[in-house]
Amino acid sequence: MNILKKTLSNFIALSLTVCGVFPVDCLSADSTYPDGYTPVMYFTCEGGSYTLSDGTVCIKKSEMTEDGYTLRISSYIEDDTNTCSAVRARMFSSDKDFITLTNPVDPNNPLVPFAYAQKDESGELTECKYDIYITEKPAIGMLMFNCRNFSLTSGAHIMEIYGETSDSYPLTSFDAVFSADTPGGAYEIFYGYNPDVNDQQTDITRIIDGDLHTGIPERESLNVRVVDDTDGKYALGDSTGDGYVDASDASYILSVYSEFSTGKEPVLLNEERYAMDINSDNMIDASDASSVLGYYAYLSTGGTVTMEEYMSDESAGENI
Repeated sequence: MNILKKTLSNFIALSLTVCGVFPVDCLSADSTYPDGYTPVMYFTCEGGSYTLSDGTVCIKKSEMTEDGYTLRISSYIEDDTNTCSAVRARMFSSDKDFITLTNPVDPNNPLVPFAYAQKDESGELTECKYDIYITEKPAIGMLMFNCRNFSLTSGAHIMEIYGETSDSYPLTSFDAVFSADTPGGAYEIFYGYNPDVNDQQTDITRIIDGDLHTGIPERESLNVRVVDDTDGKYALGDSTGDGYVDASDASYILSVYSEFSTGKEPVLLNEERYAMDINSDNMIDASDASSVLGYYAYLSTGGTVTMEEYMSDESAGENI
C-alpha cells in the first residue's frame, strides 16, 4: 500500500511539474535540495570577434553583415549526482528587439548525441524515448527545452546520461542572432525564472531516496558585448588613431578618464570610445590605460598578437 501511495504521489508530482504547476515538495528559488546538492546550468559559445578573460563574448559591429551576427550557443547541465528525472530550461535574451534565439537542436531530428541521449543494446546512439519538447517564443525572447523520463505505467525515473558526465554533451544548441542594428553595449543570454509565470521557470526535478524533488538550479549566464568599431580608424588600444599602440594612448585614456571623474563629458566618437574601452565594460578608466601599457610592454618584447587576442581568455595566459 505504501509503495502504491509513493508511486501515485510521484506520478502526480511529475505530471504537475511538466505541465507547469509545481508539486507540493517544490523548493523555492533560494532553497536547496534535501541532499544539499544543487545542479548547475550554464552556456558555452562558438563565434564572436574575441573573448575577454571574464568570459564575455565581444562582437565587433564591423564584422556584422546585413543579416547581423550569429552566435552558436550550447546549453549544459552539470549534475554530479545523476539523479535528474526532468529538466525544464527557459533560455532568454536580454533584449528581444535585437536578439533572436532560434534554430534549436532537436536531438531526435536528426539523431545527435545530447546530455540524455540513449544507446541501443550494441552501444550505438538510438532514438531517445524520453519526452522532449522544444519551442521558440520570440515575442518574449525565450527558447524552451523540456526533457523528462516518465511513463503512465511506471511513473518517473532517473534519466541516464549519455557521456561520462552529465555535461559531456549539451542539452541542446541554438543560434543567438544579433540584428545588424543592435546598438553597442552589454547583453545577456540567461536561464530565466519567473515565479509568476509557469512556463517561464527553469527547474530540475530529481529523484532523491525514491521521492521527487523539484528545485531551481544554479544558473550561469553568457555575457555578450557589441562593440561599435565601424569607423575603422581606431583599433582597440589605439586611442589617438595614429596606427600605433604605445604610452601616448595610455596617457590620452587617462586624460579622458580625468575629465569623466570631474563631471565633464568629453566629446568622443563611438570609434574612439571603442579604442579606449579595452576591457569592454562600458567605462573608460585607469584599468584601460593599464591594459594599454601592458600591451605596449608586450609589443616592446617582440609580441605579435592583436590587442583583442592579448585581452582574450584564450591568449592572455600565453602572452602576458
